[in-house]
Amino acid sequence: MYCACADIDTAACQLMFARNPNICDDPNVGHTACPKFCNFCPLQCYDCNATALDYHQCDQTTFCAEEQVCMLKQLSSFFDGHNEYEMKCEEKKVCDGYGLSFSFGRRDVASRDLSVSCCDTDLCNYPQQPTTTTSTTTTANPSTTKATRSTTTAPIITTDHGSVCEVDLVFVIDESTSTAHDRSDIIHFMRYVVTRLPVGPQGVHVGVGTFNTTSRERFALNDHTSMGDVVAAIDDVRFGGGHGDINAGLRYAVNNALTPAGGDRPYAPNVVVIVTDDGARDATEFSALETELHSKSKNVIVIEVNSVIFQHLSTDRLHTFHIKEADDVDHVQNQVVNLICMNSNK
Repeated sequence: MYCACADIDTAACQLMFARNPNICDDPNVGHTACPKFCNFCPLQCYDCNATALDYHQCDQTTFCAEEQVCMLKQLSSFFDGHNEYEMKCEEKKVCDGYGLSFSFGRRDVASRDLSVSCCDTDLCNYPQQPTTTTSTTTTANPSTTKATRSTTTAPIITTDHGSVCEVDLVFVIDESTSTAHDRSDIIHFMRYVVTRLPVGPQGVHVGVGTFNTTSRERFALNDHTSMGDVVAAIDDVRFGGGHGDINAGLRYAVNNALTPAGGDRPYAPNVVVIVTDDGARDATEFSALETELHSKSKNVIVIEVNSVIFQHLSTDRLHTFHIKEADDVDHVQNQVVNLICMNSNK
């Protein structure tokens, strides 16, 4: 059993790395002060040893022992189409079939499709919903001087952005009462998106803010720079309910998130993903905020929910998605992933 593995100060690790790219070779720095930054932390995997009928039920993670990798077991019923999942750390030899067992109960498996996949990047053993989107498999490796893990098999279908995607990604999420009851779906959407991107000190940075008639910064772009920390911070986001006003969300984006104080990197393109079913209470303010947002980001992705429609809030119509209910947000998650790193090189 491992305790939490974290940098003493990730920002300081980044500064030291900029001055000396070999800091991770120093055991006093790499293993003690900056273990996460230098990729010396143990592998972190989702952990649901009890079979989950709905993978959303699995929000626990664990650190693996040496010589272990992340494993995902999935059962798909031919009869009624339901799925069951088991996520855990497992010995590498079990991934090759040695001593492999299933925890799906004493039932006839002849009419069931069983699959097992293993991987060795943080939080890689999360199920993906079926999709018709064509994509390729990749490992999102942080750019450090140490050798990083690579996948032993390909359990996750993901877009091949590699290390070329260096953007500041800000989620602006409506937390009003009309979307609050779909919190788990929106949280899963954000978690799905970030785990398909190369999150890391020299890769994608992520910030999240929520709004009703006011806004709340949940975490800034420079608060977390590892995949595990970002996912954990997303899971901690709670919705407050109340009435909604998109202007509150836009104020958060332009006045807080996309500023140096909010961790905005001057050399990294800004990407903003907005999820809302609320319009603007003040049309004049909305127009001004919309203009300022586009001056700070050339990649604004808007997910309109229910009856709300914006004419020019997104970068263009290809960056606009309209869904009937907030719990339909998973229908557009792959398209959103593909847009985030589009033209990210400056």
